[in-house]
This record gives sequence, structure tokens and C-alpha cells, in this order.
Amino acid sequence: MSQSPGMSQHEQEAAILGSLRRELGETKYDRWLGNASASIQSEGSGQDHQSVVIEVDNAFAARWVETKFIPELRTACKGLRSERTPPWRICVRPEAEAAPATDPNLAESPTANEASNPPHKAPTPSNSNWKPSRGPSTSHQVNRNHGGPMAAYRQLEHFVEGPSNQLAYRSVCRLLEDPQHASPMSPLFLHGDCGVGKTHLLQGAVRAASAQFSRIRYYSAEQFTNEYIRAVREHDLERFRQQLRTLDLLAIDDVHFFSHKEGTQNEFLHMLDACLLHGTKLLLAGDGHPNRFKAFSRALSSRCVSGMVVHIESPDVNTRLAIVNHLASRRGLTLEPAAAELVVERTLGTVRELEGALTRLDAMARLVGSGETIGLHLVTQTLGAAAAPRPVRPADVVNAVCEALNIPRHELLGNSRHRRITLARGVSAYLLRDLTTLSWPEIAHQLGRERHSTVHGAAKRITKSLELDESTQSLPEQGEVPMRLLIDRVRRSALQAERR
Repeated sequence: MSQSPGMSQHEQEAAILGSLRRELGETKYDRWLGNASASIQSEGSGQDHQSVVIEVDNAFAARWVETKFIPELRTACKGLRSERTPPWRICVRPEAEAAPATDPNLAESPTANEASNPPHKAPTPSNSNWKPSRGPSTSHQVNRNHGGPMAAYRQLEHFVEGPSNQLAYRSVCRLLEDPQHASPMSPLFLHGDCGVGKTHLLQGAVRAASAQFSRIRYYSAEQFTNEYIRAVREHDLERFRQQLRTLDLLAIDDVHFFSHKEGTQNEFLHMLDACLLHGTKLLLAGDGHPNRFKAFSRALSSRCVSGMVVHIESPDVNTRLAIVNHLASRRGLTLEPAAAELVVERTLGTVRELEGALTRLDAMARLVGSGETIGLHLVTQTLGAAAAPRPVRPADVVNAVCEALNIPRHELLGNSRHRRITLARGVSAYLLRDLTTLSWPEIAHQLGRERHSTVHGAAKRITKSLELDESTQSLPEQGEVPMRLLIDRVRRSALQAERR
């Protein structure tokens, strides 16, 4: 590209950007230099002291362009100077005059001073797996790096990993690994009951991603719907679309909220397509599998399952115990082992109930001045009345067993000797004896048996399996399942039946 003698400075600056677009290609240019501007500045007298300054949106993009695209920048600027002029200095810097983001869902970018003297090395793509820091984080660090509404987001390093949520947690970490390329796991769709950690993972991912991505956003489905309706009413739909379709990471929670909202579903569908083409990493969450949402368009359901779909189950006893101890340590409390186990027993609902129980214990400990260590007496005093056990109906136990083992109720009460049916009768007998006041003859009657010795023997086999910490292989679609995990899952389902 040769310089035209009559070319004005403005035309030269436009030519630089045009040449860059050709050198980098449309996708790479739009991703890193989509809103860039070029200016020719004089640092002294004459053309010998001119330099080209490229202004981009933020410090992260500036560092990336400066380290990755220097050859393309030199090529773009080479034809704009004569042989007599010395090479121009190419300076890449973030826009000093850019207005701060006012959107509470957008991450704040580092300042220009932070870009020139970064406290940490800028992340670059590598083959190593990305992992959130597990070190302690103080409130000072949170306020410094995540001012504004993002300071209220949950942190990924505080997520307690267990068998029920391990795949979801590691999938989120994998999604965040490469800041340059779109992940094959996108869209990553997390689903499960309320209180199992979906929102924690979404908010934690957004908060962690702010260190390596320049344009990120977290939305609840209700917020997305309200923003879309407002954009339609104010005839500002193009701006709404442009903001969302050029992001690096977009997280949307409670996607099931879009059910029965045809207009919002159409907009969301087109937005997903545009984001996937742009390379945006998509992280979605809902209370069920996308294929089971009511009044969801087939096209939208297929987009949601086109990436990675992960089910998060309710945490087992050991994970709940780890969550209790983790939450207590963050509050500066120490629970005696027996006290922590009692908290788990008395809060059989969601993880949020565990948080509520710890909040009450913290308040009670401060009130009575018991110090930092919480014992069994204080837990009983605080949670005893609030978490009094409800009577469990035998039908709820049987229904919970049938649901967990995926068998019809009439088969459990029938005469089948199939291995899965036999397991179901044993689990039912064990839990009916444990959770109700029924005698063995009454339990036999509930399970359609004529003699109580049958159910008594089945319950004893379950008890022995628990003592030996055995696993059951009667559920081929779930693989080998520890008996303790199966019993705990059915127990919680039966105890929560009254709440549903």
C-alpha cells in the first residue's frame, strides 16, 4: 500500500485501520480492534518524530494487540511513510478518554496505569488447565478488583466441590481456560434443583473471568426479558443486540423463565446464534433439562443442548458437611465435629438452608458469648425448634424409592424378584423402619408382603451393606452407586416431600 501525496491525516488514519482489517481478517479484527481508532501524533518537529497510536477499548485488549499483532501493525503502517522517514513508533494503548461502564452487569477493566504496570502477568493461551485460586481472599482484595455490584457476586474459589457437582465445576473451569478462542463446550448448560450451586457457578465464573476477558455480562432471565422489552418500547433494539452479541462471556441464569414468552424466546434464540458465530462463551442455567421446559420452542431447546449439558445433583452428606465447615470458617467460626453433623441433619433442604442455619448459629454464638467454637448444645438450642422433624408418611418413602430407582410403584408392591426390585424393597424397608414408627408387620403390610420376616431380612441386608461401605450395581444407567449415597438421596427426597 503506497502513500498518496494528497492524502490527509484523517485518510491516512482510516487507511491504517483498513489495512489492519485485511491483514487480521474480519473475525480477529472485530474481536480485538472492533472499536479501535488510529491517530498520527507528532512528538517533535517534522515528520521524523511522528508515531501511530492505536486506541482500543481496554487494557487487556491493548496488551493482547501489542504482543500478538505487531507484525500486522507494521505491515499496515509501512506503506504510509516514505523511504526517507525513519520507522514510525507503533504505540498501542487503551483509550484514556473512554467513559467508565455504567452497566452494573459489565466487568470493570483495568486502568491505563495498571496496563503499563500490571501487578500480574497477562493471561495467555496455554495447554495448562485454568484453575481458580484456592487461597484465602480478603474483602480488601475483592473491593480492589471488583468494585460495584460485582463485589456481591459469589466467588468460584469458594465453591465446595463434591461428587454431585464435580463435573459442573470442572466444566466451568474448562470453559474459562482459553481467553482467545471459543470453547467447544459452549453453550455450557447447568441444570438442577434450586440451591445446588448453579447461580454460584455462574456468578463465580463471571467474577473470575473479569481477570482475563474484557467484555463479560451476567444476567438473570428476568433481567434479560425486562431489558429486551424496554429496548423494544424505546426503539433501541439495535443497541441492545450490539451490546450482547460482541461479548467475550455471557452468563444467563434461570433460563426456564423464558417459558411461555414467545417474543423473548425468539430474541434469545437469535442472540445465541450471533454469540456463537462471534465466539462468545455462553454459560446458561435452569431448573431442568432444556428439552423438558414447557412451552419452549424446539429450535431454542436444540441450541441449549448443542454444547455441554450438566446435571447438578443435591450434595451428599459428606459434601454438605464440607459446605458447613467451609461456611463456618469463612465466618470465623469453628464447629465441633458432632455439631457440624447435627447441622447437616437438621437442614435437609438446599444449600441456602445451610447458609441460613450458619447465620443463626453465628448470631446466637455472639449473643451468648460462646466464642468461636460452636458445640452440640448451641446447635440444639438454635436449630432444635426451627428444624423439628416432620412426620414422614410411608407413601412418601415408597414414592421416593421408586423415583430414585426408576421403577413403577406396582412392581415394588408386586411379586417380581428382579434385582432392582429386590433392592427397592430392601431400601424401602430400611428407611420405613428408620424414618417412621411402624413395626415390622406394619412395614410388611405397606410393601405388600404377607410375612414381616421378609422385609426384616431385606432391611438387614441394607444395613450390612452400609456397614461394609458397599456399592450397588443394580443401576446400570448410573454405574456403580455407593449404597450410602443411594440411601442418603432417597432419605432427603422423602423428608422433603412435605415441602414440595
